[in-house]
Amino acid sequence: MSRRDYDHHTDFKFHPRITQIGCYWGGGGHTELYLVEGDRLAIIDTGVSETPEEYIRPALAAIGRDLGEIEVIINTHGHHDHAGGNRAVHDAAHCEIWIHENDAALTQDPDFAFDTFFVRDMKLLEQSARIDEARLKHRQTAGRAAPLTRRFRDGDQLDLGAGVVFRVVHTPGHTLGCCVFVWEREGIAISGDSALGRGSRVGGMPLIFYPDAYRESLATIRRIQPRVLCLGHHYRTLRQTNESIRYGDAIAAFLTESAEIQDLIDAAMAAAVAELGRDVPFARVARRALRRLADDMPLVDEASGWPNGAISALSAPWSQATGQAV
Repeated sequence: MSRRDYDHHTDFKFHPRITQIGCYWGGGGHTELYLVEGDRLAIIDTGVSETPEEYIRPALAAIGRDLGEIEVIINTHGHHDHAGGNRAVHDAAHCEIWIHENDAALTQDPDFAFDTFFVRDMKLLEQSARIDEARLKHRQTAGRAAPLTRRFRDGDQLDLGAGVVFRVVHTPGHTLGCCVFVWEREGIAISGDSALGRGSRVGGMPLIFYPDAYRESLATIRRIQPRVLCLGHHYRTLRQTNESIRYGDAIAAFLTESAEIQDLIDAAMAAAVAELGRDVPFARVARRALRRLADDMPLVDEASGWPNGAISALSAPWSQATGQAV
């Protein structure tokens, strides 16, 4: 899908210096980007490889600016739906690119990123014959690597001028380099995929690749106590609607539900392993865990035969419960 397939406006200027840009991609994918107007024009995340031309350029044109004016790309993390447009923006603007040091390698080698996050799932389902086809699709959305200018760390200050200064808060769990960017003066936190609810797809599950780190990161975000929390997708929960910008008390509720959802996933997998045994193949145990989860959250199988994100969400708890590596 592209912007031209939609007749509604996908840009939302919720602060005088920050505009949210919604972009569509692939089979129902949707990512939220954030245009920041300090003395330096910055974009937080760039979507997939086609996003800059299809979404960022039109959004800039709407405010009388151009893609070539962007001076800084700041990535919340290194996944292809957040950093896949880096090269296209860089080629148009010759801008700087900043990312946490732990995710830098993901942006430089799409095959490394694919192997890190997707190959394990396919092997668990004994789908090795489909890996090459899936790898090619990933390369197309991930785009070509773009040179990195800055590898930041937890606590660093990202100063864009005109009083716009983000503090980096390292919040791993979805990736090892996920970060929240906190504009403390305004009480705004841009969190990307650091808090996941129950995932962004209908009937899907959250992509929690590192559950122990994720649990602590949710607590870290809670301690920030932002007034506004800007998410990287329209994340769903158990009881709230799926707005991508949350305010006030809705933030604490979203974080509470995100932790509750992880607890439900961990408990369902632990129970399934206890019932079926540690040596039963992953797919069978995962099916048993999904039946337990269906009582608490709506799950819908996609064309793959599984809910979106289910294998990633279940594989780490399965590994912990069985002692088997993933």
